[in-house]
Amino acid sequence: MSETVLLVRGDILGETPYQPTNLYNPSDAGFAMQVNNAQRVGAPDETFRLVGYQNINGAEAFSNGQFWKLQSYSGPANPTQADLDNPANWTDLYTGMVPKPDLVAGLGMTPTGVVFEVQGLGGGGRHIVLDTRASFPETPGTVILPGKDENGNSLDTGPLEFDTIRNIEAGPPCFLRGTLILTPTGPRPIEDLRVGDAVVTRDRGAQPILWIGQRRMAASELDRRPNLRPIRIRAGALGPSLPETDLLVSPQHRILVRSALAERIAGEDEVLVAAKHLLASDGIEEARDCGPVEYFHILFDRHEVVFANGAETESFYPGPQALRMVDRAARAELLELFPELRETGFRPAAARTFLTGGLARRLLRLLERKDQPLVAA
Repeated sequence: MSETVLLVRGDILGETPYQPTNLYNPSDAGFAMQVNNAQRVGAPDETFRLVGYQNINGAEAFSNGQFWKLQSYSGPANPTQADLDNPANWTDLYTGMVPKPDLVAGLGMTPTGVVFEVQGLGGGGRHIVLDTRASFPETPGTVILPGKDENGNSLDTGPLEFDTIRNIEAGPPCFLRGTLILTPTGPRPIEDLRVGDAVVTRDRGAQPILWIGQRRMAASELDRRPNLRPIRIRAGALGPSLPETDLLVSPQHRILVRSALAERIAGEDEVLVAAKHLLASDGIEEARDCGPVEYFHILFDRHEVVFANGAETESFYPGPQALRMVDRAARAELLELFPELRETGFRPAAARTFLTGGLARRLLRLLERKDQPLVAA
């Protein structure tokens, strides 16, 4: 019997002895899911995994009727893929976990989270809440999970996809060394930019950089964690001369897609799509030939669309998921710059609507059928 295995961090998993409840009514502005006496399953640097072992049937999203178990990792530190694949390194915490999509007027399953009722080991009315936006507390407390996403839209566009969980481990959105970022004085390599330097943004003209993040990854780490390999967007893959030269970004980095067909799906003709969700497009591929890579991210006082090798892409978005992807030092710097990020449920405004993987694939199919580019003129 085939299984689906998803690695997860301990702080996006909350456990509670109670069933989550409504905060306000679905029609109210403050509608949310209230999780009482909730605490995190583990620390952000602790590794757990969800194993789907019944009624998965090739599904790529959580759904009613599935059965899951939650396991904790107890193998060697700094595990290799072989360590993670070894069943002896995992211990069952909960079994017989059943997704409950109908809880809290549908907030039991959304594109950002899912609630499980534990019917096996560790049950007795206990529920496990997985939410990619949350950071559950170390000690029991009340957690409020808003009924809206980072776009300000109701969470009613589909279930939580497995790729969303995998993407949490894929690192934050960022550019590779050598990427040319448009500034008022012309394109400059991203590694030459400094805090305070001005960058040309699509919506507000020249804006100063507030923070720059950096991360180096050895070839051995990329071999061990292939999901962190960069995505190469070849010159012209998005549209005529877009990008002007090959653009290398992290898998999570969102690219601006402009099309009237996007309006059918998202209600807007411009949307932001993660590079890894564009892999079905001609000229966009995983960069398997990369050796050591150096990732950079740039942050402004708000989320922006910037120009990289001539293509429109996002700046760093300091949402809850991105904060979990950076190291502790970077997280502390970001929280000092934006103390409101500490508030449960707070999400900065996005420069454009973010498309989930499922909606992105749907848009790509429409564009291919109509023989239209990802970025219309």
